[in-house]
Amino acid sequence: LRYQNGTWREEPGHDNHAYSNIDMVSTTDGWVIGRDGPTDKWKVWRWNGSTWSEFQTVTGAIECIDMIDANHGWIGGARYFLRFDGSSWVWGGSAPRTMYGIHMFSDNIGWAVGNRYITRRSGGSWVEDHFNSNWLLGAVRMVNVNQGWASGYTRVGEKGLITKYNGFWREFKVFDNSTTIGSLDIFQGNFGWCVGQKTTSPPYGGFIGFFDGQNWFEIGSPTTNALGGIKIIDRDNAWAVGYYGTILKYKPNVSVIETSLGKIKAKYR
Repeated sequence: LRYQNGTWREEPGHDNHAYSNIDMVSTTDGWVIGRDGPTDKWKVWRWNGSTWSEFQTVTGAIECIDMIDANHGWIGGARYFLRFDGSSWVWGGSAPRTMYGIHMFSDNIGWAVGNRYITRRSGGSWVEDHFNSNWLLGAVRMVNVNQGWASGYTRVGEKGLITKYNGFWREFKVFDNSTTIGSLDIFQGNFGWCVGQKTTSPPYGGFIGFFDGQNWFEIGSPTTNALGGIKIIDRDNAWAVGYYGTILKYKPNVSVIETSLGKIKAKYR
């Protein structure tokens, strides 16, 4: 989907693929990773400002991508990393498990999270930064090299989980009313949103949490559909996406309006 001139529109010609992540460098340069339906292979696609085109086929499952700039970026996947060297995606090192979330500051500084493990890019290699057998983390968002957050769920009670890094990783918040926190984003270090789901059966229940600079709180959700992605623009604007084509837009003190746009529904708050 592409948002332009106040409307979300479906990009044609990509119905047969299953995309796992996206990151845009600019309005004219961006990347999508996922599985090609007809060939059943994992691939990378690139946006040139007008069209998406296949860029490269890779050897195994890839789940997350973070671009540093137009010539540098990282992909995390099933026990391995890929690094963009300006012309192609090359081997970037092994991973202990599948990595589902990644946040890079430079080619040599960053974090990736996944099943039980948190790994850190330091000194030109990936090293284990934390291990917890009860954690499955799917998203990471660093404020700076000394502070950050990751989200997912804890196997203890199957509850939504937020962990914090402040020199070391620790469990910060367990949401009793959530089964997983699929994504989170932080703005200026002291303002944030997280999204997830409430139940393990369809439509899974939309879950939204808010960070006020000190603590995370659950707030009301205008949808019963599970949510899996969140992006903060500023304190007054944010977007969230989820199951069954749900798109949420946050604007303070605006009532909920549901509209239909072809296959998708947009709910604005």
